[in-house]
Amino acid sequence: MKSNLIFAVIVAFALPCGSQLLAQGPSKPAPQSGAVTSPSGATQVSAANITKKVLVLNIDPVLENQGGQRLNAYMKWRDTRKLNAEYLADLTEASGGYVQWNVAAWVDLDLWPKKKDGFHYDDVTYIQCWKDKNAHPFHEADAVDYDAILDMPLEVLQNQTPHQLAASGFADEIVVWAHPYSGFYESQMVGKTAYWCNSGPIIRPSRLYVVMCLNPEREVALALHSFGHRAESIMTKVYGSWSGTASVKHLWDRFTRVGPKQGVGVAGCGNIHFPPNASKDYAYDVATPFNSEANLWLNFPSLSGTPQMVNSTAWGGPDFQLGFMRWWFSHLPKAPGRYSDPKNRLNDGKLNNWWAYIVDMNAYAESR
Repeated sequence: MKSNLIFAVIVAFALPCGSQLLAQGPSKPAPQSGAVTSPSGATQVSAANITKKVLVLNIDPVLENQGGQRLNAYMKWRDTRKLNAEYLADLTEASGGYVQWNVAAWVDLDLWPKKKDGFHYDDVTYIQCWKDKNAHPFHEADAVDYDAILDMPLEVLQNQTPHQLAASGFADEIVVWAHPYSGFYESQMVGKTAYWCNSGPIIRPSRLYVVMCLNPEREVALALHSFGHRAESIMTKVYGSWSGTASVKHLWDRFTRVGPKQGVGVAGCGNIHFPPNASKDYAYDVATPFNSEANLWLNFPSLSGTPQMVNSTAWGGPDFQLGFMRWWFSHLPKAPGRYSDPKNRLNDGKLNNWWAYIVDMNAYAESR
């Protein structure tokens, strides 16, 4: 039987601190640090790699009224350990080996997260809603109580809370795997100087960390999509703005230009919703080619050369969203040093390795 305490940790399994993610299940081997080869064959020298530690909270309630099955198995959703391994391995590969990941702890949680208004589902009500949304609509407002999650004592980790573990450096970020309608944002930043990260900040007197919430109902492409919005938010902070139009004030604007959508003659690499050749969002499979500087970004900080036509074959299918996510991330600058542009203060002095800003926010004034 579940505890009457909504947030009691009933079932938990902690990996030893420093356990390698790739030992958890099948995943692609990480590339050698120092270089990344793009689908076009170009190679970019990358900065020396770093390792980031992840606390994984796997919210997967045990359904006592369904023979003790966990929710994910009962719903026939995906294996979160496999998804987690693939998600982090894809990020390592796209970063040219720059960012390595260790799972500091994996905690399986038998709980239904409490909403900000105090509501929570149970083993019966959630399944009722899922089976018949008209007769049993999902609860509104949906927002989860982040404070309750962050301040939940984890018995298997000496009753430390997720926030304590992230603030102390035991983990650099938190990944939550949780069911649909659990009420989490895709990403949210926590800390003393936290800022918009695809959702409003949670201000606490600590160093910065990001809480990613990913969905086991959906494939790894959507997990990368969520990380992409985090990247967009952080890079907007770093450069001070993001035009999202034909206007180019700095390198981040130039990288994310979308041809047909923004009415420019030459696109960049697009953004998470718009490939460079797209006229509407989520159009990852468009075969119509458009002139793009994507090939130039693989040689960053040099951006000299001739743009090339790109379309959906550049990232490939049949899962075109997954292909585009991997392609887009692989084009993010990852070179050592800082950019020199005395004529544009918005560019001058920025890191040539944007991955450092995205995964190591505390280390740089521009991203904290």
